[in-house]
Amino acid sequence: AAIAAAEGKDQFETAFDLLEADKGRSMMVVFLMDEQDVSAVLKYPWSVIGSDQLLVTGREQRGHPRAYGTYAKVLGPLVRDDGLFSLETAVRKMSGLPASILGMTDRGRIAPGQAADIVLFDPQTVGDKATYIEPTVLASGVEMVLIAGMIAYASGEATVPGLGKVLRRP
Repeated sequence: AAIAAAEGKDQFETAFDLLEADKGRSMMVVFLMDEQDVSAVLKYPWSVIGSDQLLVTGREQRGHPRAYGTYAKVLGPLVRDDGLFSLETAVRKMSGLPASILGMTDRGRIAPGQAADIVLFDPQTVGDKATYIEPTVLASGVEMVLIAGMIAYASGEATVPGLGKVLRRP
């Protein structure tokens, strides 16, 4: 709105002009969800937890803070602090349940034959730290991340760049 007013143009035309100028690389944050509504949906037994943030390719990229904080926010403030549901329920909503819905039979559980995508975290200290000003601040309390059984993150640093891949529905 401020850019449109400064240029004396329509807000929608200005938005499209900006998108065209940067070849669609713009990112927008829209404030339209109410925390109470989100909590009510999360309590539903078949709701899953995920983030719709796309194209986060590195810490130098700007984006929505949920790209770096979705899971930590659920595990810390919502589960540990507010008691929205149990830790076990949260982990299931982030792993086994979405994998099952998507038909990914080798993901979402710790068992022989599984891909071993595992996040080791401290339930007492896990929490989101990303903000709208600093959206790529890493979560607290995450000790290690394994992707397909290989250590991808430990001691605050990526260990093997490029691990992981886009998963397609079977």
